[in-house]
Amino acid sequence: MKSYWPLNVGSLSTQQRCYIVSGIEDLLLEQSYQQIIKFAKKNGFNEHHRLYGSEDLNTSKLDQLIINKGLFSQGTIIDIRLPEGKTGRSGAGVLLETIDKIQKHTHTFLLISANNLSKKLSAKWVDKLEQVGMHIQHPLLNERKKRDWLRQRLQQANISIEQKAQDFLLVLTEGNLLALEQQIRQLEIATIEEITLQQLHKRFQDEARFNLYALPEKIFSGQATKALRMCRRLRQEGEPLVLICWSIINELSLGIQVAELQKNQQSPATFFKSKRIWPERQQILNTVAQYGLEHLLQKIQHLHLIDKQSKGQASGDGWLSLEQFISLWEIYETKQS
Repeated sequence: MKSYWPLNVGSLSTQQRCYIVSGIEDLLLEQSYQQIIKFAKKNGFNEHHRLYGSEDLNTSKLDQLIINKGLFSQGTIIDIRLPEGKTGRSGAGVLLETIDKIQKHTHTFLLISANNLSKKLSAKWVDKLEQVGMHIQHPLLNERKKRDWLRQRLQQANISIEQKAQDFLLVLTEGNLLALEQQIRQLEIATIEEITLQQLHKRFQDEARFNLYALPEKIFSGQATKALRMCRRLRQEGEPLVLICWSIINELSLGIQVAELQKNQQSPATFFKSKRIWPERQQILNTVAQYGLEHLLQKIQHLHLIDKQSKGQASGDGWLSLEQFISLWEIYETKQS
């Protein structure tokens, strides 16, 4: 069956053990994802396996997870992240088989997350999943709904802020929900009873402010020293590494798409327009694309490993790995120049 954001948690059922969340707004996807994971774990699916991308859609790997319940768990969660909803050449067939097999193993719970979709997600495996499970679709919010979301989120955070200041936040973050969430978290720790537009202006006058969305820009524009300083400051401020990884992965993913267009001798102008990317970011993404598709694909695999480390799903220190990633980018940039 199909459902739409916001997710109705009461509609979740262990009789339906196959779920997919899809859409463009990463923050909304993550919120729904966390709600479904919480539901699954509450119902005994305690062993959690994360797979990422089409390279992990392997029949033998998935069969092993489906058949082996685990020694200390009543059930297993198979969590698959599909950037752009892409399954690769054989992945769609693997998913069709997997969905059928999961229906025969009551201890297995399947959750698929497909983000940054420019088109409606449609494929045979999606139709199959909708027949036996639930597909929660997340629309791209228009300006009015973003205002409503911001108002509700500020109320949840118990933050009192005048309307002009709310409008300023939307302009400052260009309506990006992840960026808005970052600003709200910082406002939560402020000791101001009523936040005004003037106070927000003063807060954001410092061009050296540290936030999630300045970091990728510093990395990919070759400002490694500033990027490392930002990274360490974000860590000191308690910013989750997983959110930092998302911001860098999302930006690099856009750069990869631009590189693919350039490789096929296609202009990225339509792509930039569809993604609502402003001119300054276009320059950065064009610069990123010049590194070459093969190199960028290697870099994003490195980031996926750091993402897994941030969730405790791979060995190693994620923060140290991120600093190495930033430093190595500078080394490669120096070689290129």
